[in-house]
Amino acid sequence: MLIVGAELVRRLLPMADCIRLMEQAFRAASDGSSVQGLRAIIPVSGSAGGVLGVMPGAMCAPPCFGVKVVSVRHGGGGQSHQGGVLLFSAESFAPVALLHAGEITAIRTAAATAVATRALARKEARVLAILGTGEQAGTHLRALTVERDWDEIRVWGRSLAKAKALVDAVGGEVSGRLVAVAGVAEAVAGAGVVCAVTNAATPIFTADMLEAGMHLNLVGASVPGTREVDGATMAAGLLFVDNEAIARTASGDFMLALAEGAIGAGHIRCELGGVLLGHVAGRGDDAKVTIFKSLGMPVEDLVVAEFVYRAATREGAGTVAVW
Repeated sequence: MLIVGAELVRRLLPMADCIRLMEQAFRAASDGSSVQGLRAIIPVSGSAGGVLGVMPGAMCAPPCFGVKVVSVRHGGGGQSHQGGVLLFSAESFAPVALLHAGEITAIRTAAATAVATRALARKEARVLAILGTGEQAGTHLRALTVERDWDEIRVWGRSLAKAKALVDAVGGEVSGRLVAVAGVAEAVAGAGVVCAVTNAATPIFTADMLEAGMHLNLVGASVPGTREVDGATMAAGLLFVDNEAIARTASGDFMLALAEGAIGAGHIRCELGGVLLGHVAGRGDDAKVTIFKSLGMPVEDLVVAEFVYRAATREGAGTVAVW
């Protein structure tokens, strides 16, 4: 079995390739060529909000199956997501690789947002707002600048100092004017695309901040009971998700708005894969507000793991362990 660490994952998974892989994953999630289990999220006793997550799945193309097991804890120092993706061969049914889940998650989540932005945001949108300053904020900045050129990118965080530090760290890597701002309203005013990548439990974005034609990517709040936007925001937008079954059982943004009566059970327009496959139209016109709720899917991890495993095997890279 091949062991692939974080540094090797980063080297073998360029963002442009990962964006292409995420489009493949979205299509596989919606066209019947994959099977995905619901995410199992288990609170870890005494961990101040830490959880253990398990995400199993299988794909027809490329033929593989496996599971991601990852611990998640914010504010503990280091990566918030730690664990491994265990990849199995569809031919031998043997485990063939164990890959660094934290690095895969960081890159593929941002790449998935880039695919959603391409499919749902207005083509002429050139102002981007990033809400958050953690690892996902950095990978999203890189992914979204691969997706398109921006005239201006604004970064907001609860700590302005952290927002400025992120701007300084990635300023040379992105196109357009990159600035740190002190408030959410300032960050999103006039922004065609907003990416919320926080660990917020209560809304940081409210409906009074919405503007016609805006597209929102909601990436944080990945467990029930937490959310980044209020119910009125969810009600105002056309809602697209990565996987409907997962969204209905894990998205606090959706579940809390539903419980409040702000939206109905049928508010989810469709999975993003349905848009990519041409089954459902995206935004329709430039005045509409679109929302993509990202929770992450097993097929995203699998398609990336298989890609990295093949690349490492070709190079003779990684560490071989006797199983």
